[in-house]
Amino acid sequence: MDKAKIMTSMTEERPERQEAAISSLAREMETLGRVPVPLPDPSRRAALRARLLAEYGATRNQPRHLPHAEERLDFTVFATSLGWVGVVISERGVVALNLPRPTLEAALARVLAEYPHARLLPEDEVAGVVLQIRQYLDGKRATFQVAIDLSGHTPFQLRVWETALGIPYGETRSYAWVAQQIGKPRAARAVGQALGANPVPMIVPCHRVLASDGSLGGYGGGLPMKERLLTMEGAWGQRAAQ
Repeated sequence: MDKAKIMTSMTEERPERQEAAISSLAREMETLGRVPVPLPDPSRRAALRARLLAEYGATRNQPRHLPHAEERLDFTVFATSLGWVGVVISERGVVALNLPRPTLEAALARVLAEYPHARLLPEDEVAGVVLQIRQYLDGKRATFQVAIDLSGHTPFQLRVWETALGIPYGETRSYAWVAQQIGKPRAARAVGQALGANPVPMIVPCHRVLASDGSLGGYGGGLPMKERLLTMEGAWGQRAAQ
């Protein structure tokens, strides 16, 4: 896999557009016929907006990715074979990629809770990223050719994620192996924490890192999703490299 770009500059802040984004996304996807499950009818859509904004309001002071809190960010939410995925993009690349969620509502809520100032971007404007993620989740793509923006994260996190980028499709490694690769052989637990904070799962394949005994270890998207991704790659059941 080619290593993705890791950039560091910041840009201007954008105003918050949560309600407009939800309405626009619903209309766009309905018009283009891209929705594999029914969207809410107009009467339910208003309640949906209110519920999502209420959830946003409960978390607005706790953004997950502080380095991008004052930056212009765009997002889209799209359907895949495993569920609804949200992607957040800066001018330099993918900032965040949410693992599949069962509903459009859940995917939207996750994006807007973590990046409340992001603005809606039509899916067509990031067609390349969307296509690659869909292909991966369909089991038809082994590598990604997209830029990622990991600006603002710690040097330790960046070293861990860069090492994870080098784990081939269909193979696994252990937390201890990653720790050794970055020159911190006693930092397996810290490696696990850094992987748990990975903002772009699948692109940075943290699911390919297991416990030394071959068990799943942990995963921010839940162990069933980790097992599902590894099974899709034909890697589940391997003993992780030490």
